[in-house]
Amino acid sequence: MALAYISFHVKDFDEWKSEFDKVVDLRVAFGIHTEIVYCHYKYRNHVLLEMSWNDSSEAMNFYQSSEFNESMAQSKMAGRMLINFNK
Repeated sequence: MALAYISFHVKDFDEWKSEFDKVVDLRVAFGIHTEIVYCHYKYRNHVLLEMSWNDSSEAMNFYQSSEFNESMAQSKMAGRMLINFNK
């Protein structure tokens, strides 16, 4: 199993979460088994995602896909994203 932890800031958590929920089919199509969204209790616009796949190749296919890049371009992120993998 491959795990990814993605940390980033958004302009507005509720807006971002609404957009995130709209592309669940995309994530499922790329083999994501589990996804957990965390936000800081005091700073709701700081987000941490935990996602899991069967193996790291599925994760890499997802993050290198044009669909992922397009969805990120439309997201409400404010700044850069940090992705950490645990294989």
